[in-house]
Amino acid sequence: MSLSRRMRAEASRLLDRFRAIVAEEGTASIAPASARWVERMAPRTWGAGLLFWRLIQLRRRADRVLTIAFLDMDGLTAIDRGWGRTAAKRALNATLSAVRAELGPRDRCFRYGGDEFVCVFEAADPQHAAAVLQAARDRLEAQEAGLRFTFGIATAEPAHTPYSLMKEAEARMSAAKHLRRERGPSSR
Repeated sequence: MSLSRRMRAEASRLLDRFRAIVAEEGTASIAPASARWVERMAPRTWGAGLLFWRLIQLRRRADRVLTIAFLDMDGLTAIDRGWGRTAAKRALNATLSAVRAELGPRDRCFRYGGDEFVCVFEAADPQHAAAVLQAARDRLEAQEAGLRFTFGIATAEPAHTPYSLMKEAEARMSAAKHLRRERGPSSR
């Protein structure tokens, strides 16, 4: 079975699991917007489907702090246009490797789409997550001159759904990127 077939099969299994949870528990713990999101994303992106499934599992464990980070690679489009798709894939892999090298044993990082990644920090506060990602960014910049990423962090509160938690982290990443653009390219 080819890799893409396996990914589609895994996404299909995840979507079936999600539908079973909604059928069993209703949508009280899973907002309708989240349900629409997983219905739309899981078949296309196995990483997004797997991420969503992991968020649902972790949200069920109320005794744990759940922090997520939304990462966006800086300048990947320029790499792709200037050096080609192979160089862009190497940049993506280098970024993912640098992040995963800094993560704890229970933390996960998924490619969300394009040049975006989502990290799930189980039982980690936002300061710890920020320190881990800063170390990953430093590692990436040391290994691959010119590569960097911007991140935003959100910690789950009782009112959060997996979807709203993702959107909050994404909004914080966008704000950090905007702030860095205003300050200039040399700012961290």
